Amino acid sequence: MGPPGMVGEFAGVTRLSRVSAMIPHTVLLRSDAMKVWIDQDLCTGDGLCEEIAPDVFVLLDDGLAYVRDKDTIFAASEGNAEGAAGLAVVIPGQEDGVIESAEECPGECIYIEP
Repeated sequence: MGPPGMVGEFAGVTRLSRVSAMIPHTVLLRSDAMKVWIDQDLCTGDGLCEEIAPDVFVLLDDGLAYVRDKDTIFAASEGNAEGAAGLAVVIPGQEDGVIESAEECPGECIYIEP
């Protein structure tokens, strides 16, 4: 059994809470900036994340949510990695919206990394 508060593992990372603060076991992050990604397999396409933080999240024509980093949308249809490989740096000042989006997401598919 893992440390208190651990609810499961996904691809070598430990999921610590519903907000999903993900801590890599083997990769050191180069920046203190908040990062976020979406597991499209869990996305229900409700669009709450895009309503709450439209500078960070976008719904595409497939009905699923994706993260964006400035002009880059992390989606295969856009020629970019998606899911855990599509890790976007959160724009300064958008952190509260990202956290609220993760808390309100009915699919619990938004993952935040420190």
